[in-house]
Amino acid sequence: MNEIDKEFQKQFCDSLKFVFDHTEGLIGGVLSPQFDLLLKAKFSTTVGLDESEIAKLIISKQVNDCLQKVLSTKKTVKLLAAKSFSNQNIKIFIAHYIPIVNPATNNLVAIWVRSGPIDVFDISAILLRYFKHGETSLSTSNQEKINLTEKEKCVIFFFMLNLESQAIADLMSKLENKQVTKNAIDQILNKRLFLKFNVYNRKSLHEKLSEYGFQRIIPHNILVDGLFFDITDYVVFDN
Repeated sequence: MNEIDKEFQKQFCDSLKFVFDHTEGLIGGVLSPQFDLLLKAKFSTTVGLDESEIAKLIISKQVNDCLQKVLSTKKTVKLLAAKSFSNQNIKIFIAHYIPIVNPATNNLVAIWVRSGPIDVFDISAILLRYFKHGETSLSTSNQEKINLTEKEKCVIFFFMLNLESQAIADLMSKLENKQVTKNAIDQILNKRLFLKFNVYNRKSLHEKLSEYGFQRIIPHNILVDGLFFDITDYVVFDN
């Protein structure tokens, strides 16, 4: 890296460090083009991400593939991730890998990793259960009454993240290491899950799943090795 790019990289990191130091709740940091950790937000430590775990995430194949894509395209890449960490914390988040390019040289000097946890603990579901049934506990009794296959649980997990059928199909294909079509996902949602939850459209299904607390459920097979999917080209509601 030439001196002009080094100075630009330093200025960017210094500016972002000021933001990190004066803003609560930020997750992420800055990587060099060689993927060395240059800067880390304070909140990254409080959620169970120590230096060794961050290093493992960076060198994992899924994350490395995203970083290589940023290097080659100089475009932002989005990654959907679910991971269980050493302190037993389970985190689901969308990470944005943003290329930082020096306009004077057009060289990529850093990658800004901006992450945001997906809140799977939905207070609206608690209020809905209270006003409908007078329930104040977070009991999973309704979940246990419904017999679901592992595949249905995974589809529900992605559905509760507001992903479209095609995006769910692509992610399920990677998860199962075989092709899953959009039509197959539509069949699971519109036929099997509509019937099991006694609903007639996806809006009602989402409401019923929220009422039963499924937004807090992460399928076991997703957490065994962690879930990392490139969702750059998918429609997903995030912040």
